[in-house]
Amino acid sequence: RVLLAKILMNSKTYKSDLSVSDYNLNLTDAKVLLDSVIASGFYEIDPNPAGPFVTENEFNKEIIFSFDFDEVNSKGFRIHR
Repeated sequence: RVLLAKILMNSKTYKSDLSVSDYNLNLTDAKVLLDSVIASGFYEIDPNPAGPFVTENEFNKEIIFSFDFDEVNSKGFRIHR
């Protein structure tokens, strides 16, 4: 739902000749999708602004798409080699 909403919100970028009324319909559809994600209760805003960015955040309810990056298992999360 979130990915589709993001595409709908950026539809003017993908189709430059999109009419204003069609774009507004896309924004309305995106709002419905995002409202359903918020209402699900599965996701919520972290009260700590740095919460989603800490290294051990696998249980953070603000993160919708996540990827495992750690030095032991995936050799990721490295700034310098």
